[in-house]
Amino acid sequence: MSTKKAYKNPPSPKLLEKIGATNLTLADAIAEVVANSFDASVDSEKTVVDVTVQSDQILVIDNGIGMPESVLVEAVKLGVDMSDVVAKKASTKGKFGLGMKTACASMGRWWAVYTRPLGEQNEYRVVFDLAEWEKRADSPDAWTIYIEELAPDLSGPLGDRPHGTAVIVKKLRTKDPMAGAVIKKLGESFKPHLEQGDVILINGNKAKPYVYTFVPGTKVPIDIQFGPSNQYRIKGWVAIDRQTHNDGQYGFNIYRYGQLVQTWHQGWFRAHLMTSRIIGEVEMDFIDATFFKLGLQDSEVWRMAQAEMKEFMKPITRASSNLSKKGNINVPAKRNEIVGEMRNSLGLPTSAMEAGTE
Repeated sequence: MSTKKAYKNPPSPKLLEKIGATNLTLADAIAEVVANSFDASVDSEKTVVDVTVQSDQILVIDNGIGMPESVLVEAVKLGVDMSDVVAKKASTKGKFGLGMKTACASMGRWWAVYTRPLGEQNEYRVVFDLAEWEKRADSPDAWTIYIEELAPDLSGPLGDRPHGTAVIVKKLRTKDPMAGAVIKKLGESFKPHLEQGDVILINGNKAKPYVYTFVPGTKVPIDIQFGPSNQYRIKGWVAIDRQTHNDGQYGFNIYRYGQLVQTWHQGWFRAHLMTSRIIGEVEMDFIDATFFKLGLQDSEVWRMAQAEMKEFMKPITRASSNLSKKGNINVPAKRNEIVGEMRNSLGLPTSAMEAGTE
């Protein structure tokens, strides 16, 4: 005969401290918070995200829809899929309910969220102090949070914004946070958003999309549909850089719903100095990213996409290698011959010689 007993099984409050001990860089963590700002965008407005990087605090403030109290309660819980709480757009970047909390904990040991919901008169605030959480005893009540409802504070982090959310992080783990790395990361990570007019400011400076330089005539569009009823689509472009790269910064930047989820992917051709001229960007909204949108989860559809791209890349890979041989890239007649062969293989007109920037 056996007996069964039920026990409450909440995690230790020390978990918040432990999840902060991740390998996220400061720039990666800020990008995670900024991704939430784009998820909360107001359809009729361009999104503006104001990031401040100081020696003693990090601020990320947006003009999104904000969160009513009932939504904020769920948003600060670990592991809550917010699509179960609010109606989310198909383009939503967050999925696992871990990003913002882990990002804040990795940046510092104290953080607060201020939010002013669209259409409401008040704002809400919740504070997490890991020093206080560490002192809490393990119990079902250990994860209690306190949300304040306040009249809009025009001198507070949200200023006179009619709606939006501010995340403030203090007691930073990084002793000397550098804004330059953050500017580069955000310009790279949210290039599609910036190109459509959304704005990210870092200490008052605009993040800008990365500018590529490539061999004229080598930029070609990518528009591949595959799978049952062609339900999956890969869109973007690829080109051949004017120089080889021994810094690893070549291959593809892969975006999912406007956010960079994989940097310099080189799995669709043989990575070698001769092919290190290949650069490109693709949107693959059908794939699943990892918790921190810093990689891709293996799946059947990902393997299918890999096969499609490997086949598509054969003429480009061959052209990159041939341009790198014997200084061919510096001989106009030979360069044009190689580029022409590549374009013929792809079914593109050879007369189209584009400017060499993107």
